[in-house]
Amino acid sequence: MIHMTLERIRTNWTKALAPAVAIAAVMAIAACQPDSSDPPPSDAAQSASRVKDTALKQPSEPAPAQVGSRATTSFPDEYFYFGSRRSAALRNMEGQQAKPLTVKNWIGEAQTLSDLKGKIVVVDFWATWCRPCVNALPHNVELVNQYKERDVVFIGVHDAKRGSESMATVAQQSRINYSLAVDDGGQSARAYNVTFWPTYVVLDRQGVVRAAGLEPGSVERVIEKLLAEN
Repeated sequence: MIHMTLERIRTNWTKALAPAVAIAAVMAIAACQPDSSDPPPSDAAQSASRVKDTALKQPSEPAPAQVGSRATTSFPDEYFYFGSRRSAALRNMEGQQAKPLTVKNWIGEAQTLSDLKGKIVVVDFWATWCRPCVNALPHNVELVNQYKERDVVFIGVHDAKRGSESMATVAQQSRINYSLAVDDGGQSARAYNVTFWPTYVVLDRQGVVRAAGLEPGSVERVIEKLLAEN
């Protein structure tokens, strides 16, 4: 009887802990969170259970939407980290004119978003300490090669707090073929409501934020849809 009771207690504890362990594992794989010393973003924390692997599930097709007075394309939640429970701060930027990037220590040609109007711009907020960010770099390079003749530009904005001293080394190892810079005092991350890395933000030819918080595997889909608009 005692043995059966202990076994029942052990089984109940295992069932209770399983969801928390699973969520922690998914978050570790999907995106890098801020340092433990940083205040945790409530939206990201609440959304942990919704993270999906885009390699395992193909998202549905985008639906028509409105940006200003123009008929455009919006994108399904499956394209984004945390799905339908993704950050409201990121979601609310979509349809708004992109804010300037405040950066320094460029590797490659210095870029300004105002000068890039007329092009589709992918801004990758990343860091050398973030394994998912580094793992996504080769795909960024492939997309730059694929779309360089179609007015698509990538900019990498490195985290201000740490790791930027390794940026040049990582860029060389990954054969980065687009411009990189360091966020100046975290001003760009704050302006773009970045709370996890990598955070991909895509701007259309008018300099409007069209998708914020994309999973790396969905960036190409957004590029294709924006190219089709024109």
